[in-house]
Amino acid sequence: MTRHRSVFRLLLISLLASILVTPGTANAADTVVFGAGKIGYEYNISSGSNMSAYRSVLLSKKNFGPDGVVDGPTISITNDVRTVDARYLAGIDVLYLGWISESQWSRNELANIESWVRDGGVVITTNDDFDWQGAAKQLGSPLVGRTDEYAYFPSENPLSNGPFGFIKGVTGIGRHGHFGSGSGSEVLATDSKGRAVIVGRQLGKGYAIILGDEGYIRSGDPVFLGNLTTLALDKAGVLPEPAPEPTATPAPTATPAPTATPVPAPTATMAPTATPAPTVTPEPTAEPTTKPADKPSLELVTDTLPTLVAGDTAWVSLTWRALADVTDLRVTLRDTDGIEVLYPTNTEKYSGPSVAADLTLGTSDYTAIRLNVPEDMTSGTKLTAHVTWTALGEEHVADVTVKVPTTAFTGDALNVITTKTSVVDGWISVSYLGQAPILSDFQLRVIDADDATVVYPRDAFTSLENDDVLVKGETDVARFFVEDSIPSEAQLILESSYDRNGQRETVKHELFVTNKGGN
Repeated sequence: MTRHRSVFRLLLISLLASILVTPGTANAADTVVFGAGKIGYEYNISSGSNMSAYRSVLLSKKNFGPDGVVDGPTISITNDVRTVDARYLAGIDVLYLGWISESQWSRNELANIESWVRDGGVVITTNDDFDWQGAAKQLGSPLVGRTDEYAYFPSENPLSNGPFGFIKGVTGIGRHGHFGSGSGSEVLATDSKGRAVIVGRQLGKGYAIILGDEGYIRSGDPVFLGNLTTLALDKAGVLPEPAPEPTATPAPTATPAPTATPVPAPTATMAPTATPAPTVTPEPTAEPTTKPADKPSLELVTDTLPTLVAGDTAWVSLTWRALADVTDLRVTLRDTDGIEVLYPTNTEKYSGPSVAADLTLGTSDYTAIRLNVPEDMTSGTKLTAHVTWTALGEEHVADVTVKVPTTAFTGDALNVITTKTSVVDGWISVSYLGQAPILSDFQLRVIDADDATVVYPRDAFTSLENDDVLVKGETDVARFFVEDSIPSEAQLILESSYDRNGQRETVKHELFVTNKGGN
């Protein structure tokens, strides 16, 4: 559904609506457009690998669409764009903003988003840490500190108790932040200390759902993602309103019938006792020579998973088709060959269907499982899925083989985010993004300081602020102190090193520094 149409098309739609829509039922859009927003690498919902679980939830007609869990419009997703301008925003209903550093935003882009929301738009923005919250700041809900990895939902909450089911909370991935008091009109989730980590904010005619971590989305919990999307669609006003219950017409009061005078029944005459018939012994029925085969009731549709990167963590799904009415479907993995397995938080020890508790004959659904692949597993493996379910009045058990293709990571393992910065009280900060699964023992040295004297927190080098490890998708900061005065503009040469897959790797890069106050 877009917000701008030609006058002729509006008139035509209004005419058709007046003819086809049953009185008392709202006319919702056939399709709702989700904007993938600014280019966010693997964190956009149009094609990003880390958003594949959410993309599947959005595009599944079993979730959103006629006869879906949310019986209404289907969802389409735009491509992500380099610049978020007013023209782009005019063609979407809900804007999704993935993990985007503040340095990638322009003031005009953020102002365009705020104006669009205040005019009636709905935005889901994920944020993460202090260098990745441009949209949160613009919308009035900046992060104020770091927190735990788990988000707890209040019992009465559109995220915890929605059409996709009930969920107590959702796990984040990596570090994330919390918001201050008064940062949103609704606190949708808190950490273990009661600090807000997901908030909703009414801005003018529109609404913003602001998360303290993109990892809540990337965790792939289907109940959370379904309820989150339903909240956004509801705030966007694109869901059909339920038809009002018809007012019942009271039935007329019946006139009581006159009381009849009882007539005594005649006394029955006993019939003579019949002579019992002789007992006939039936002939024994011969046993069938063969037992009919069990009728199949469930089949695995996808027995091969997408290729996973060694050392990476990803949610995967196994799709099942019901050949009869199936209840209590549960899937666990055995013989995992060193792969760490986690299940959705609402089940913990197994994975069940993502949409509904039961599968009816002819329908399909998937079970989601999170896999942590070892760094040295580059040639693939096979897992055993242990499956239990009830169908045709009987309990069933089966073990099926699932192929897991894996490959080694390729590309740049480290992304240097900060290429230009300023001296602040003698300190210089550099931000890094991990792009490979695990980079350990991270160290930063300045090999050319432009005649300045560098002092490190660890004597010969500095590490990252949080720890010395970068996992895929994590950003962290390394800091060092410049003791002597440097020019108003200086060019430093830095050397970053880390261990990956048992080998030491080194990256050299330039850093342009502005010294505004002198040091």
